[in-house]
Amino acid sequence: GDADRNEPDDLWFVPKETLLNNATYISHEMTFDLPPFRDYGEIEGIDFNSDTNQMIVLANRGMRIVLGMPQDYYPGYTREIHELYVFNIIDENGSTTDGTYESEQYLLVY
Repeated sequence: GDADRNEPDDLWFVPKETLLNNATYISHEMTFDLPPFRDYGEIEGIDFNSDTNQMIVLANRGMRIVLGMPQDYYPGYTREIHELYVFNIIDENGSTTDGTYESEQYLLVY
């Protein structure tokens, strides 16, 4: 996505069994839409907790980034805000195994 164009970032999936093959195995998993995200920005990191079957996402917003370098704040911001989002991974039966991602909570990190 592109925060300058109010475009959300996306999550793409590559099965580990086909990782060394070609790009035809890549599939779109989800778009990081508003809500649960409060504004468009940059997804900085994603990790998975296999014990709780959750996806943890670190997102930044407020700072305009050009070619990887911080330039200035977006209108309405006086600093960059870092947020941690937790998503439960829900399958079609409602259990927390591989499946869709449901936002559980977020935590502001400064």
